[in-house]
Amino acid sequence: MKNIFAIILTMAAFLFIFSENTIGATFVDNFNDGDFSGWTPKIGSWSVNSDMHLVNSGTPYGVIWKDDSFGIYQKIQVDAFFNLSASQDNRIAHLRLRNNKHDGATQPYWDNGYLADFQPDRIRIFNTYMNGNPEVASFVFSNSPFTSTGWYELAFSVSGTGSETHFNTWVNGIMYIDQDYNNTIPDLDAGYIGLGRKIQYDNAQGYSYMAAVPIPSTLLLLSTGLAGLLSMKKYLLNRSIN
Repeated sequence: MKNIFAIILTMAAFLFIFSENTIGATFVDNFNDGDFSGWTPKIGSWSVNSDMHLVNSGTPYGVIWKDDSFGIYQKIQVDAFFNLSASQDNRIAHLRLRNNKHDGATQPYWDNGYLADFQPDRIRIFNTYMNGNPEVASFVFSNSPFTSTGWYELAFSVSGTGSETHFNTWVNGIMYIDQDYNNTIPDLDAGYIGLGRKIQYDNAQGYSYMAAVPIPSTLLLLSTGLAGLLSMKKYLLNRSIN
């Protein structure tokens, strides 16, 4: 009897913990509809080209935001086309998190948020607040994953706030940056997910880590298990009396 009760509680605890750390996909966009509905250009001339890829034909400092609201914990994953034989603009991808407008900045839509700068020789993360642009994390490749012209899967995430801020970056599923950061600027504790520069993008996916709450299946499992346990106890008690 004690073993059954322990199993029920263990399973319930497992599901509760799992629900705390599950990352829900907030959006998926492959731009196959021929437009970028659900995104708002902030800087640059953004469009979806004939190959159904998101591109910016304007300033190399382009920024486009996803319209959805996001939680504190954010991640963006996207395919980017690196043309290693072309100009620098075709070899730099910018993934942006917690991006906001700041009217006092030099560039209101550029100078506020975290920026992951992916280049063939390195990855850098910048705090772009008020055009200060300090580099807060970096990784220099000894063996670059960008070996030839083509598509590469990039990802950038930020979690936590204040002194518990944490960054991760990936290229083709391999993690290259895994670093803590002490953020002292409240404006950088929330914001929008975005992309930048002039490189081609496809298959954008955004994620928002949700707050910890018990999921309904956890509560159902626990209540069903306890009800079954009580029924069994009553059944065994009746048998012993008879």
